[in-house]
Amino acid sequence: MLARRDQQPQYNTEPNTFIVGAPKAGTTSLHRYLNHHPDASVSAPKEPYYFLETNTLFTAEDEYLDLWADTNTPVRVEASPTYLYEGHACQNIHDFNPNANILIISANQPNYSTPSTNNSLTAIKNRLHRSKTH
Repeated sequence: MLARRDQQPQYNTEPNTFIVGAPKAGTTSLHRYLNHHPDASVSAPKEPYYFLETNTLFTAEDEYLDLWADTNTPVRVEASPTYLYEGHACQNIHDFNPNANILIISANQPNYSTPSTNNSLTAIKNRLHRSKTH
């Protein structure tokens, strides 16, 4: 059903786009660019770290979701680059929102690639493959 011109569609407050990646790869720049797009709302702080096992900033889901409470946009963005390196973070994001977009920003591989990064990328690739085959 289409919204009338005088009515804006209502969106929920759950984030649906996550920016993860390597240090100094441009995650902050992308976060800033998206902040200026009329269809996007970005979290403040940029890095809430909600899906990390060691999260201490937001301990309750409603506190976390309050980051987007005053917005009405179809794209709600969080940028916590370290999710790429935390073993359970991507799975926690998937459990929270299976339809979420995860943007992986990488840097020059010879300069920033580590065994931890390579293992994380392989795990993400395997999860994506499994989700497509089920």
